[in-house]
Amino acid sequence: MIRFREIVRKILVGLGFSPIRFREQEFVLENIKKGGKRILDVGCCESLLPIKLARLDYQVTGPDILDYPLTHPNLTFTRGSITDPQIFQGETQIFDTIVCLSTLEHIGIGFYGDPSEEAGDQAALREMSLLLKDEGRLILTVPFGGSYQINNFQRIYDHVALTALFNKQWKVEKETYWIPLSKRKWVQASGRIEAERVYPGFTESNNACFVLSKNIHND
Repeated sequence: MIRFREIVRKILVGLGFSPIRFREQEFVLENIKKGGKRILDVGCCESLLPIKLARLDYQVTGPDILDYPLTHPNLTFTRGSITDPQIFQGETQIFDTIVCLSTLEHIGIGFYGDPSEEAGDQAALREMSLLLKDEGRLILTVPFGGSYQINNFQRIYDHVALTALFNKQWKVEKETYWIPLSKRKWVQASGRIEAERVYPGFTESNNACFVLSKNIHND
């Protein structure tokens, strides 16, 4: 399936399309921490990004509750949920960068067979904070709109929900919003206000991309 998606990606690029997954991966490559090699890619199973990063000589760890079908010497796949503290056996501050692309909104919902947990997204961010070095970055993307919604598949965040989610633990270093001209062609919004509207090209949600740092002075 993932190799098929790569073929589709090449075809779409050749036709001038730019699905949101392309935009998210571009955002990661633009903002990844250059000085550190250890990367955690949370929810990697349907993404080519772990392989791309591994080929760029990053040491990538990819936890997911579903199997990852590709292999690389620089990629270590770990089966399990990021919310399980045993998955890294109590280790802390071991990653230079954590990547979480269109995954946080699903954690705790149970759609993919993960444990149901109402505040699964909060639990995931707490665990990521423990695993990220103090000077590291979390690169996060989520569905975004003008109102908070939750269903049996995902959460769609609004500004209020994200502010509460980040709370005092995370500091926003950079934010970029994307809106759909169609499901397979996304363009950058002028800012959050534009991204809070509903667009006929893809009415489910828009997209928000963040570079976050740990707020180590959160008292």
